[in-house]
Amino acid sequence: MIAAVAARPQWDLVIGLGGRLDPSALGDVPANVHVFRWTPQMDVLAHADLAIHHGGISSVNECIAAGVPMAVYPFDFLDQPGNGARVAYHRLGEVGDRRGDSVAMIRLRIERILRNEGCRTRVEQMRDRMRTYDADDRAVRTVEAFLRPS
Repeated sequence: MIAAVAARPQWDLVIGLGGRLDPSALGDVPANVHVFRWTPQMDVLAHADLAIHHGGISSVNECIAAGVPMAVYPFDFLDQPGNGARVAYHRLGEVGDRRGDSVAMIRLRIERILRNEGCRTRVEQMRDRMRTYDADDRAVRTVEAFLRPS
């Protein structure tokens, strides 16, 4: 990711390490790459044109809530591959290959997503649907209907 973004100084990459790694462990990074032990993801997403993440459901939901398209690079466990498949299916971004994508491919994915206005529009439409479900308490009503004695 760092190398892919380094070649585009007009882009800024914010990396939140989730408290798992000291930023100095990454060594020297280009001026357009900003590395932090931890970042307030929703605050960063409020200013983002694209999010690159592992595909956890919280990250997917937060990107949708912020109206931000995604490049998903899932690990091969838990819900991440399935969430990435859903992002791709709904055309809310692209799914990359963590082991196979070259620096050039990562950069190309980023460029395609940033140029694709339809992608941003679909994320915003999904956000609006999620807000409607929340306002209607649709999920709560569905679960409660299953829990009611017949």
